[in-house]
Amino acid sequence: MSEHFPIVVVGGGIAGLAAAVALGRRGHRVLVAEKRAAASETGAGLQLSPNASHILLRWGLGDVLAGAAVAPERLAIRRWGEASPFATMPVEQGGDGAPFWVMLRADLHRALRRAAQSLPGVTLREDHAFDGLTDRDGALDLRFIVDRQAVTIQAAAAIGADGRWSRMRQTLGDSRGLDPARWEAWRAVIPAEDAPVEARAPVSNLWLGRAAHAVHYPVAARTLVNLVLIRRAGAEMPGWDGAGDPSHLARLAAAAAAPLRGLIAAAPSWSVWTLRDRLPAARLAQGPL
Repeated sequence: MSEHFPIVVVGGGIAGLAAAVALGRRGHRVLVAEKRAAASETGAGLQLSPNASHILLRWGLGDVLAGAAVAPERLAIRRWGEASPFATMPVEQGGDGAPFWVMLRADLHRALRRAAQSLPGVTLREDHAFDGLTDRDGALDLRFIVDRQAVTIQAAAAIGADGRWSRMRQTLGDSRGLDPARWEAWRAVIPAEDAPVEARAPVSNLWLGRAAHAVHYPVAARTLVNLVLIRRAGAEMPGWDGAGDPSHLARLAAAAAAPLRGLIAAAPSWSVWTLRDRLPAARLAQGPL
């Protein structure tokens, strides 16, 4: 006999957990089904503006996130080869005191996971690979592969939060592939003690060049520096999180101002993936709303 949940969220990343916390706090019973055997958030850093952080504060996550996040004092914008910014602006709190935060994706994921686990109506399950659904006049049969066995879970509603290669999106009729966007993202997390002193300050930094741009800011209570460099793509990278050869950045680094050049050189390793588009947008909902 199959199980039944009023709502099933497919995907246990940041989006899926946030959906589950929002629903669980309203008293709904929710299953979060994640295909990975040990759910964790990949990637490096992210920036949360006050319209996002005020929701996290409302969910009671302010204290735990404040200990891991950094609230930048300002944004500094520079040309690729010039150390002095040509523009700065203060980073202000929202009207309700919600901060602008920068943090590691893993820290936000961990906080949301704990919040979801604390709610009596939310169930988290891993090693559940979504394999499609059948709509029986509004009653959904969701199929998962668990330990190589097919499992059916019934639900009244399903939410797809399963990433850019979403099986749920295909279920809704959008089976298009992803088009390479001719750009790729190089990401690194650098110990603060190895980074140039300018990179350790509570500032969000943007460097603009003709062939690339870079963003960096401190994270993890200023013990690490998150760096992302966007450049024109070489060969298309398969998957999501390939290893990057730093020699491919040598020409860009040589043209960079000294602080940025030093930060690039301090990266202990790089992850790289091709940026992709899916355009035009397709209908993302089906059934009674």
